[in-house]
Amino acid sequence: MRKATGMCAGVLMLTITAVNPRAEQPQAKQAIPAAASDAKILRFKKVSIPDLAQVIGGEALSFLAPAGWQLEGGLVWRLHPTMPAAVSLRLRNPAGLEQLECFPTVAFSWGGYLGPGTMFPPGANYLGNEVQPPVRDAIAYLIGRQLPRARGGVHARVVRQESLPELADAARAAEAAPPFGGPQMAFTAARIRIEYTFNDKAVEEDLYCVLNSIATPQANLALQVAARIYGLRAEKGRLDDATRLFQTIIDSTRINLQWFSKYVQLVQALTQAQMDQIRSAGELSRYISRTNNEISDMIRRAYENRQASEDRINKNWSQYMRGVDEYYDPVQQRPVQLPSGYNNAWVNSAGEYVVTDSVNFNPNVDLGGNWQKLNRR
Repeated sequence: MRKATGMCAGVLMLTITAVNPRAEQPQAKQAIPAAASDAKILRFKKVSIPDLAQVIGGEALSFLAPAGWQLEGGLVWRLHPTMPAAVSLRLRNPAGLEQLECFPTVAFSWGGYLGPGTMFPPGANYLGNEVQPPVRDAIAYLIGRQLPRARGGVHARVVRQESLPELADAARAAEAAPPFGGPQMAFTAARIRIEYTFNDKAVEEDLYCVLNSIATPQANLALQVAARIYGLRAEKGRLDDATRLFQTIIDSTRINLQWFSKYVQLVQALTQAQMDQIRSAGELSRYISRTNNEISDMIRRAYENRQASEDRINKNWSQYMRGVDEYYDPVQQRPVQLPSGYNNAWVNSAGEYVVTDSVNFNPNVDLGGNWQKLNRR
């Protein structure tokens, strides 16, 4: 098992960590204010995902979402020594069939004293990982595991499958190189397109995944981590256009630095402890109470490196999808990616964005507030 900080840096993304895919999904719902009425205007608002007050509390992460879309889910917790938190959510258009679903990262262990005839047979939980034999690559994972678990009840049909080697390379570059003689990592990435019927209408959905296969020959143990698992859905024939919007949502994700600092400290404490001794909320709370509000230089560097890695991966994915344009945001003082196909983009001091193909639209007049026009990079 890798050191806590390295693991956090590697898997804390929109899907922050691994959880059991069979775990109960959160049901909290949050409405986002309605969009402007002009059909040629697309307005994005910041959505904040809070942590449970009885755990770390405060904002865990945030992202941009189209105004008027509805959010289901959020941050969930489980007993796992290196990956105790996870994000599981759906973001959907209540007036259409568009939906972005973020699935939790999933970790699997196999070999040694794990498997048939052992105390940990297939399907068992070992240190938070599901005991299952390794699959060949990301395509095999999506078709063989993710699809039946996530869409087994809708009779989905796979109509396309595609390896994404450049996305796999970007994910590999984001990971720290293993020490000589240590576990060896092999990355694959893929997407599959499925078709099924939802609310009596034909829909298409792209399922994405990056699979990290980790081999430890000395321990005869295989570990696989399936991350960046997304489902992008739209009415049949409209998914490619909708993907531009979905990409903006994913690219805009930012983890809260204060939350990240406490989370890293918590993971370090849990890694050093025996998880079988941490069985109650009270004991977990005592570990959390020991975290420091101060953000150390090491944690700040880990946070900045993690976000920079995420930005590189998202940029690689964006170039592959060719669905977003990059602008410079003078408010946040950083690049931002917004859906392509619009001639004008604006930002206000609240971190909201508007894109439009109307040359006559001015949000300072039509929406009010203080908006600045963005320059495409």
